[in-house]
Amino acid sequence: MSKTTKTVVYGSTEGFLTNNSSIDKRKHERRIAKWRVKGKDRAGRVFTGKTENVSASGVLINVYEEDKCYLNSNDKIFVEIEVVYKSMIRTIEGIAIIRHNSLATSGKRLGVEFIKIKDLERKFLNTYAVGKI
Repeated sequence: MSKTTKTVVYGSTEGFLTNNSSIDKRKHERRIAKWRVKGKDRAGRVFTGKTENVSASGVLINVYEEDKCYLNSNDKIFVEIEVVYKSMIRTIEGIAIIRHNSLATSGKRLGVEFIKIKDLERKFLNTYAVGKI
């Protein structure tokens, strides 16, 4: 009996897209991304973390352990993401609302949806998330 193996070429987006339409009913496709995040809540308290995945409408952020105690669902936050992709470095800034949060061993996970972001930045996130770049 022969086994079939699947090879994923380094640098390809295949295997990194997280939306499976038969299982996942999400609004937008997501793609794994490990980008640094700095943010601020309405009281001005700063938090740091890393994205786990991104979509056209938002990101999943893993907030570092020491910063996790004061961020809750429905809070509005300012988010600054340092995107490093190929030889490009860019900063995405926007206002987001926390749609869900959970505790993980590495910190608190925040699912945030952008409510104010530049059109060019949203277009970049969408193009990245669907694997076109």
